[in-house]
Amino acid sequence: MKAMVFRSQGAALNMKDWGSIVDLANMKIPHDISMFSASIINYEAPHHSGIHDFTELMFFTEGAGVVKVEETSFSIEQGCLLVIPAGMDHGVVTLKGKSLKAYVLHLK
Repeated sequence: MKAMVFRSQGAALNMKDWGSIVDLANMKIPHDISMFSASIINYEAPHHSGIHDFTELMFFTEGAGVVKVEETSFSIEQGCLLVIPAGMDHGVVTLKGKSLKAYVLHLK
């Protein structure tokens, strides 16, 4: 694989019932199974992400909460980096009255 630059393409705010997402980059590499995406996610309510076929890196910049990966719960706060390998069931729970903001990378 060679070095590449990914540029934001008109970052639009997408509202969800559990918060919002701003997609910064979404790139599939031609003739390869690789995929890269980057988003800013604001969790305002619990969200069950489920199971993905890509690794997820979440860097939390605001708030506090809990991320459950399979049967393990992780307390999350500003400055935490969480790596969730592909194939693991996971979800985010915000603390009462608090939201969580994270930069999220998906890598395949």
